[in-house]
Amino acid sequence: MRALRAALAAAGLVAALAAGPAVAGPGIASTVEDEFEAAIKVVNPATVFCVAPAKYGASPGSSGVLISRDGYVLSDADAGAYYRPVPGPDGKQRAEKAWADDVEIRVPDLKRGTYAVFAAKRVKRVEAIDSCLLKIDKPPSGGFAFVPPGSSAHLEVGQFTFAVGTSFPQGEGDGSSSLTAGVVASLLPLGAGDPAGRWAEVITSAAVNPGVNGGPLVDADGALVGIISTWGQAKADEPFQFLGKAFPIDRIRNAYKDVPVYATVFPDPRTLPVRAKQTALLEQAIGATAAKVARSVVSLEVSRKSMLETKLPQAKLARYLGPTSGVALTDDGWVVASLYAFADTLPLPIPQAAGQRDAEQAVADDLAEVTSVTAWLPDGPSAPARVVAHDQRLGVVLLKVDLPPGVKTVPVEPAPADALRPGRLVIGVSNPFGGQRRPSPVVTVGMLSRVHADDAVECWGGAFQTDANMTDGTVGGALVDVRGRFLGMGTLWLTVQQGRNSGIGYGVPGTKLVAALPSLRSGASFLLNSAVMKVELKQDPKRAELSKVVAGGPADAAGLKPGDVIVGIGGKPVEDPGQLRQRLRFRRPGEKVVVAYERGGKRAETTVELARREAPPAATKPTTPTPPAMSDAPPAMSDAPPAMDGEAPPAMSDAPNPAPPAGEPAPPAMGG
Repeated sequence: MRALRAALAAAGLVAALAAGPAVAGPGIASTVEDEFEAAIKVVNPATVFCVAPAKYGASPGSSGVLISRDGYVLSDADAGAYYRPVPGPDGKQRAEKAWADDVEIRVPDLKRGTYAVFAAKRVKRVEAIDSCLLKIDKPPSGGFAFVPPGSSAHLEVGQFTFAVGTSFPQGEGDGSSSLTAGVVASLLPLGAGDPAGRWAEVITSAAVNPGVNGGPLVDADGALVGIISTWGQAKADEPFQFLGKAFPIDRIRNAYKDVPVYATVFPDPRTLPVRAKQTALLEQAIGATAAKVARSVVSLEVSRKSMLETKLPQAKLARYLGPTSGVALTDDGWVVASLYAFADTLPLPIPQAAGQRDAEQAVADDLAEVTSVTAWLPDGPSAPARVVAHDQRLGVVLLKVDLPPGVKTVPVEPAPADALRPGRLVIGVSNPFGGQRRPSPVVTVGMLSRVHADDAVECWGGAFQTDANMTDGTVGGALVDVRGRFLGMGTLWLTVQQGRNSGIGYGVPGTKLVAALPSLRSGASFLLNSAVMKVELKQDPKRAELSKVVAGGPADAAGLKPGDVIVGIGGKPVEDPGQLRQRLRFRRPGEKVVVAYERGGKRAETTVELARREAPPAATKPTTPTPPAMSDAPPAMSDAPPAMDGEAPPAMSDAPNPAPPAGEPAPPAMGG
């Protein structure tokens, strides 16, 4: 919430201008923040925690929300769930989920920093929409603070939503809730004329964490528009994996029409006041921007010889397998997409993940598994597309769409040269729907948090970082400012640490994409480790001393000689052979770098124009073991990948990969 407020404050004036003269004026960002706080004040005291009484044993608990003064509570279908031991088929006890009819409701007392416990009974449970209605037995004489059920019919993509939950009474006991903010990312429609309303599900970019399930989803007016659900297993092609989901209040309202107290518990939502007027204008600006940018975002259906997987030591991580997005850079069908969606990019930041293979070749081989791509144009036909080249430094794939006669793509509008500034609002627009046409793209909102240095030795060097909910389903989409100007294309690198529930991802700056376009269009892919000085190093792990300088090579032309010790590349220190390879791994052939070296105890500098590494000879089975040389693999990342899907793979080793004895191990041949 704090990050979103900062972004709103930084982008307030721009948002006002984008939305039009009706919004312009001093203090819009402050007014929007005030409206947000007013909505939060409504929902916080009414957000409760529902748990089975202690007599039943272990209970996971659910959040919930009071919807009437006399103690009616909406939660998810697991309200009152507990686990009981039962004998298994092997004679051993196992845990079986059951549901108690009586439920303990913990209602916050925000003034005292605690909560009060009330006994409640389940009125009705509707598993199909992950919903439960509860009634507190003995409400206090003054009644409860509550959130009146609103309507979800007015919801549109780009409107602000707040997800609220309160799992912390389990441990902290202060009764306070946690809050996340985001926008409606997508809406799944019901059939026309369905009595349950307009929407089947609400997808929100507000982070949904464990314990928030069953809690309220409210709009900027503080009205209840849905109940948060973490129920159900996402399918492999589910584009909304790792985004939040809620069942809309109109669908929930319809499910309880047979309850005797229906009329009082679910009053007519048309009587609710509208308070957030400035926020509504900002929402209109976001929606208009998303609609404009969506014309430039292509949906790509990718067919492969084998399923895309992320390979970890002793484990494999299932990946999203649905359509991905691409951004049109020209009107004649040149589209960029995220390399992450086409290949397992984990070996690039962590070369050890490639095993005995070259990390660069492992990624190139993964991309070569693609057999066909179908591009679905916004409001247009589908057309075949082909992968032309890829760039492992930028993390992008360039595709050419074979457009039908008379059909053009709509290039995205570029942002100004100085647009990449931390604190700016970032809107993500993606289209992971393929042939399933949707009236709106997937929209997420966050802020630009950092611009990484071009010479950083991580794969994301030169990219900008954002929390605009980058997930497996939103990579490849356009990241734009409030006016719809192209900041960059969204991508991820580390499946096990970025994206997914964290939502943190990277943007490849639009200026870098445009600069790389001519080379990529020619079919020239860029693989890491492809630029060389044409030298060999002594087998000394403590310093980068040259044992050989190839005659006529870049180092020779720059005046370097055997016995020289490399101590710096591009103004960055070099302390050992591994660090030398780190400094060169992301450089491009033809790039000029300043090399600092020591000769005879004296330090000097020279400029080396890097050459393209020659393709290695075909691999043959060695007759004798090859002694390992100094690896150019960077050290293992400090944060070990977390456990996934119940399996805890070991942390990545920092042992270097075997490499040929020459100082610059040869990666694979270049090729698209």
